[in-house]
Amino acid sequence: MKEVNQMSMTPILLKNYEPHPFKIPKAELTFDLDKSKTIVTSILNVERNEVYTAENIQDLKLDGENLKLQSIVLNDKELTNEHYQVDDASVIIKNVPDAFTLQICVEISPKDNKALSGLYESSNNLCTQCESHGFRRMTYFIDRPDNLTCFTTHLIADEKNYPVLLSNGNCVNDELENGKRHVTWFDPTLKPSYLFAIVAGNFDKLSDSFTTCSEKEVSLGIFVEKGKLDQADFAMEALKRAMKWDEETYGREYDLNVYNVVGVSDFNYGAMENKGLNVFNSAVMLANPNTSIDAEYIMILRVIGHEYFHNWSGNRVTLKNWFQLSLKEGLTVFRDQHFTSDMTESTVQRINEVNLLKTAQFSEDAGPMAHPVRPHSYISMNNFYTATVYNKGAEVIGMIKTLLGPDTFRKGMDHYFDTNDGKSVTTDEFVASMEWAGGIDLSQFKRWYDQAGTPKVKVTYEYDVSTKVLVLHCQQNTPPTADGSAKEPFVIPLVIGFLNLDSLPVSDDPAVEQRSDSFILHFTMASQSFRFEHVENEPVLSLNRNFSAPIKIDYDYSREDLIYIFSNDTDLFNRWESFQRYTKDEIFNLYSDNATDFSPSDKLIDGLRSTLNELYKEGRFIACMFAPISVKSILMEHPGSDIVRLNQMLNLFYRKLAESLIDDMTRIFNNQYEYSNEMFDYKDIMARSLKSISLLYITLATREFNTAKEYFNAANTMTERWAALTALNDYDVPQRDACLNELYEQFKDDQLVVDKWFSLIARMNHMKSFTQVKSLLNHKAYNQQNPNNVRSLVGAFCSSVTFHECYEESYRWLSEIIISADKFNPQLATRLASTFIYFKLYDDKRAQAMIKELNYLKENSRSKDMSEVIQNALSQT
Repeated sequence: MKEVNQMSMTPILLKNYEPHPFKIPKAELTFDLDKSKTIVTSILNVERNEVYTAENIQDLKLDGENLKLQSIVLNDKELTNEHYQVDDASVIIKNVPDAFTLQICVEISPKDNKALSGLYESSNNLCTQCESHGFRRMTYFIDRPDNLTCFTTHLIADEKNYPVLLSNGNCVNDELENGKRHVTWFDPTLKPSYLFAIVAGNFDKLSDSFTTCSEKEVSLGIFVEKGKLDQADFAMEALKRAMKWDEETYGREYDLNVYNVVGVSDFNYGAMENKGLNVFNSAVMLANPNTSIDAEYIMILRVIGHEYFHNWSGNRVTLKNWFQLSLKEGLTVFRDQHFTSDMTESTVQRINEVNLLKTAQFSEDAGPMAHPVRPHSYISMNNFYTATVYNKGAEVIGMIKTLLGPDTFRKGMDHYFDTNDGKSVTTDEFVASMEWAGGIDLSQFKRWYDQAGTPKVKVTYEYDVSTKVLVLHCQQNTPPTADGSAKEPFVIPLVIGFLNLDSLPVSDDPAVEQRSDSFILHFTMASQSFRFEHVENEPVLSLNRNFSAPIKIDYDYSREDLIYIFSNDTDLFNRWESFQRYTKDEIFNLYSDNATDFSPSDKLIDGLRSTLNELYKEGRFIACMFAPISVKSILMEHPGSDIVRLNQMLNLFYRKLAESLIDDMTRIFNNQYEYSNEMFDYKDIMARSLKSISLLYITLATREFNTAKEYFNAANTMTERWAALTALNDYDVPQRDACLNELYEQFKDDQLVVDKWFSLIARMNHMKSFTQVKSLLNHKAYNQQNPNNVRSLVGAFCSSVTFHECYEESYRWLSEIIISADKFNPQLATRLASTFIYFKLYDDKRAQAMIKELNYLKENSRSKDMSEVIQNALSQT
């Protein structure tokens, strides 16, 4: 591995955590801003940390990277070289007193910072990203979550280039002097450095206000790049909804006088919850009906909510160390999921959550980077912003809510927030609040935080027709994971239902709890049985209802059972889930049989027609139910299969299904809908969802492409254009080319729409897409240093089957892009490299080709982000 310091590859261990010997309760920062040369002067009040109890440390070590040190002054005395030691990662100041003032002056260059961490330039504006270790790229500091500081920030900049100067807290001074603006922000709350932010630039602003439950008026500002103000309205609407919802649902009121949100074009992730000054990737903030699809509106609603909810779950109550990341992210994902459900519809929201969990998080558990929700170690913290920490972390909190019930869970949340406000804590404090509220012992439950892996639950039953007694047998087993963690039995709240019965069974088992028409099985042992009486006949089991636990169910369903469930279950999630299982089984059977044709059974078609007729008005649910599954979801259940041939069977299945349902889908598509044309009308979204899925099926069944083209031509919204292009996208036909060309010509000045155009070309299930993608790397709208561009083109292509079809060339092509990106943005490069780490999913020839690329990357990687992932992946060979 090139240029990777072996010291930097030493794992950081949770068991070795200890407080820093010093703390910085107060900091005053001055940024004299210029894109080429910014001078940062920090005045730090430093004192010994009373909670540090180890040996007396005489030297102060501060974190710092890529800084040009100008001077250090301790208690008004400038230090010379013999008083401190500087290396690439820190400065050590020798023999410091117990309490002192430290003034440090450094120089940084925002325009040369292509890692998008710290202070960097985006579209001629300046902004920051400090989580997890970006603050140290601006000045020397104790850059860790348990160092809580009260910040005063002075911003000085040329008025012409940077008329907007923002930071955390409340603005307390704003002056113009000799063409330069001097603005001071003061944040009264104690916060870790990762929540610090500044923004400087020339933005358009949408202003509004929100009156809190205590009648305090909060000034709201949405700042967007020039010319994009017409896409800011929904972000403001989403913010006000989130503020109201958090007051009503969790009793959490906003504390500052101002709340600002800024959208930028260059951002490694989605958004950042900096206290009072959120910085967003424009892709999850900007929207209007002409440029954004309905799914993006819902994503914006969710992400705006997520970052706002962090004000309590992450900011006011923050982390003791980075191992506790799920304490803020898992909890806030849980909160944003329920907010989005309340604003839209709960079943579809749950389906989307579980889809992500199964494809992303279950893969992590089975892969070389497997780790618990609370990791035991890391080399680069950037590699642990994962589906395990975020999404499985949210599932863990959901299980606690299931165990306690909603009222007791709310009591526990109030206790957690009120007890820990202004503190840096761990997941143990969160669980302790839930134990206090419920009067229960959750010590075994905490294994969900400390054990990696996806439990597999095998379910069987015995039914005695004479006594009407059914005994359900459950066994849990968690396969070994790459992290080597022990696998003790989890606490699994397994929610089940009995179908095909006129009355509910009864149980006097203390481990069985009835809620409505479901039963919660408190499954805590490796093997456990549950007894039910008055079971009038042999039922059809509905297992893990609403995905009550993040587990894999092993139960021998017949095809007839699955059809019965997706036609009749009162749990809509399990109706979707049962059809998913039926479809995967059918497609894999076609694959195993080397099938060339397929005829759906009459029972299957009757069941689907029944669902269409019954749930016709639930447009998004119908779209989820009938949307083609991903080939990866089948591959995960049958590793080693040929992904290309598996995809051919998937296409065969859906084509034949569409042919059988052509009359139904044509009727749905031809129905006329009256749209309200309001900014966010959920009934409109459901109607467009029905149109979209029916158009897809019509195109699959008929191979008649003019219907989709006409729908594109008549479209009033981007959602309708997207539906037409999705239906056409896998076919090398003139109608597709014409629609794609028109999309680009109409929206070539809107980069977010151009990114959609990139992704459509990249996802085409046709060999020509690789040639087109390679050509688009030189397109004038493509910037290899912009993460949105890279994800839309390179990332989208790498998720396609075509990428694996031409693997002999495409794998090395991707490696060269990764090596190039690793030189300036390791986070972006490492995300791209994750394509190769799941090589065990693929057939031997592709797996060996991926291993070859991992070794090639190993020889050419520069960053510890990349090196950690590759090292772990190759350890599995």
